[in-house]
Amino acid sequence: MERIKESQLQHLVSRINVVTGSPELPWGLDLNKLPSANIGNYHLASNLYGWNLQRMHNASGGVTTPIGSTSLSKREMYGQLYAFLRGIETARELVGA
Repeated sequence: MERIKESQLQHLVSRINVVTGSPELPWGLDLNKLPSANIGNYHLASNLYGWNLQRMHNASGGVTTPIGSTSLSKREMYGQLYAFLRGIETARELVGA
């Protein structure tokens, strides 16, 4: 079984951002050149226990966890991200978007 790399996870998250029309980066600069959250951006978060998908929720940097709040291994995260992406793509096909 091939090892899942962080770059593979990042690639899927990038595809999710493209398909949903979400900003590619979680943070940018506002008109005053101050850090500003890019609301709607999907990004990976990692901790000692594993990985999670987060979506920027508000201007202060608050996030939601659209596939659950449990940290997953890279392999589990890859499966979840792929399923999430395919779900979005399938829904778009069904509504003709």
